[in-house]
This record gives sequence, C-alpha cells and structure tokens, in this order.
Amino acid sequence: MNIDHIKKAIRRKQKERLASYDPTVKQQEALSLYRQLFSTAVWKQAGSVAITMSMPEELATGPLIDQALSQGKKVLIPKIINKKMIFVEY
Repeated sequence: MNIDHIKKAIRRKQKERLASYDPTVKQQEALSLYRQLFSTAVWKQAGSVAITMSMPEELATGPLIDQALSQGKKVLIPKIINKKMIFVEY
C-alpha cells in the first residue's frame, strides 16, 4: 500500500469518527476548547493568527475567526496557488 492510499484511509477513518460524535457533546467540547484558547497568553498577545477554514465535520473555525477579528487581529488563511500554499488575509 502506498502513502496516498494510507493517507486516504486515515482521512476516511477520521471523518467517520468525527461524524459519529454526539452533536451536543461536540458543541460543548468546542466551546470549552475556544475558551481555553482565548484565555492563553499566546492568543492574547498575537497580532495575527493563521486559521484553516473548517469542513462541516471538523471543529468550526468560524468562531475563532470572528473572535480574532473582533479583537483587531489579522486573520490569515491558507490558499493553494500553483501547487504552493500561501497565506492570505481573510
């Protein structure tokens, strides 16, 4: 099995695992993670943050983006151009 097949299998299993979470528990855990992040010195001192755009089954990153913007932080998101990843301002 080559590395691409291994990666696809891992991604498929992870998506299945994420989809199986109870929505209420997932929301409660997400809120807890956001609070923990927002209370860290690293978050408070950051002038900019790089954040990926979440997929539906993943931890929602919209609240992270909203919080960062409301605190005057620069938000950078990854973008692929000519098979290279760069970060652009949100």
